[in-house]
Amino acid sequence: MRRAVFIARHGEREDYEWISRGVSWQAQASRPWDTPLTKAGHQQGAALGNGIAEHCKTLGLAPVTRVISSPLIRCVQTADAAAQQLGVTTTRPPPHHTTTVAAAAFDW
Repeated sequence: MRRAVFIARHGEREDYEWISRGVSWQAQASRPWDTPLTKAGHQQGAALGNGIAEHCKTLGLAPVTRVISSPLIRCVQTADAAAQQLGVTTTRPPPHHTTTVAAAAFDW
């Protein structure tokens, strides 16, 4: 069976929602570079997982066995929502070790 690698960005960020209301999320955050997802962003992550599963079936690809994420919270939240829909766990490197993501992506 054929395999594929799917690459996606995170869902909608909380700071962008705040900006639309004229408020700075970063000015009030303890980790201003690490924005979480909005409710819609979590829904987008789940939709991502469902969409990938559907593409795998349609294209005759092997089911997803691993979801790899950056350690940034918005990426982890997106990956976890997608992985839950796919029935797999999320693999993520420890903070400050982003090169692990690239290495893990090719460990199959």
